[in-house]
Amino acid sequence: MPGTAAAPGTPVAYAMPPQIADAIVRLEERALRSDEALAALQREANASRREMADALRSVADVLDGIRERLGPGPGPGPAAVPGPLPGPRVPRQRAAPRPRGRGAAEELLAGWRARLTITDDVWAVAVLLAPALVADGQVVCSAGDIAARTGLTAARVHDSLRFLVKRHCVRQIGVLREHPVYALY
Repeated sequence: MPGTAAAPGTPVAYAMPPQIADAIVRLEERALRSDEALAALQREANASRREMADALRSVADVLDGIRERLGPGPGPGPAAVPGPLPGPRVPRQRAAPRPRGRGAAEELLAGWRARLTITDDVWAVAVLLAPALVADGQVVCSAGDIAARTGLTAARVHDSLRFLVKRHCVRQIGVLREHPVYALY
């Protein structure tokens, strides 16, 4: 009956042209298909992330195995402190000729000493890095690793590394397993 009030909670119905009702239904169907496609893409992306994480864990396990076979690194400090990680190598941005041979590390250090005023802290870090830089062209190590092997604090090692980078002795070319990778400048 016209003019009578509907019971509370009863939905209100509006008159709508059929073309608008059809358009709304098509838009809702399209939104559902888009949601399904998005969910499928998200499942695929998650599967790819899981595969990548598994591959990275495999690489980490291989590196840990190599580190265990090589044993502790040379030099002063606790015997349990491992040396720089061997390969995989970070690709170089540009090829730089580097000295080779028995006295190459000594030549490198002598060159740095001749052109720079080097403190004992910087010298300790340079002496630790030079053999690996000359032999492999790069070294993977953290300030904590260097600190443990030189007896310096991590802050002093960080300052020494920054000094060597600013003076164009070494440059950071990447990061491998959260450790900076340094190469000759």
